[in-house]
Amino acid sequence: MMPLDPELLKDSSIKGMKKVYASSNSDSAKPPSFQIVVYAIQRILRPTFIYCQIPDILSLLVDIEMMRQRLVKIAQRLSRTRLDKKERVAVDTILQEDKDCRKTLRSIVNSLASLDIHTILRDAAMRNKTDRAPRVVDESIMLYFGKPFGEQPHPPQTLHEWACWYHFHENLTDEEAVDLCRTAEKITELTIDVAAYVQDRKTYAENIGMSEKEATFDACFPLTTDPNDLTELVDWYLESVEVMVNCLSD
Repeated sequence: MMPLDPELLKDSSIKGMKKVYASSNSDSAKPPSFQIVVYAIQRILRPTFIYCQIPDILSLLVDIEMMRQRLVKIAQRLSRTRLDKKERVAVDTILQEDKDCRKTLRSIVNSLASLDIHTILRDAAMRNKTDRAPRVVDESIMLYFGKPFGEQPHPPQTLHEWACWYHFHENLTDEEAVDLCRTAEKITELTIDVAAYVQDRKTYAENIGMSEKEATFDACFPLTTDPNDLTELVDWYLESVEVMVNCLSD
């Protein structure tokens, strides 16, 4: 494996750097280690959330969630065997974390999808690239919310498409599907409102009680998800999965 760029290690803790360094020297034929994937996610979230890399976060979260689900399946099998006290505690910890971890992941990926589309719409409006926005937004909506709209996505061709298939189309519970539908409805409303804003900003501003000067994109369409809150949620999820990983590796 190629050595990591030293610039990536700036402002990192010594402990974190050691973990990344150790992982970077592992067998490159194997899937990326847990620590490498976590480190990559954290570098996108900090020191400032890089919105344009949301597709990368979604792809990296696939690696984490697949690892977590494998741990849960192993723990379920082990729970039916004879375990000593320490082993039983480890297995029970993994199984107890399962439901909350899954629920948190679903909240994270739905928020990331919404934030990504919001970012695309904002970029188009700010740069006056309104001719390109509908196509890009439609493509993103189908990737993230095709299932609620009854659309059958084409077979994934890219890493991002595969991540979207995994998070938004595959193996959703009924409750998760309902939550995804709610998110899709909000995004549809946002897209319609932004289209009206771009088409006639003055009229849109008047309709919401603002002057045209006051009606900036950010004033009219504030983020519904605080990036700092989302970062903390991702941190909680990653820390919870790390606890599960350590249960079977200690």
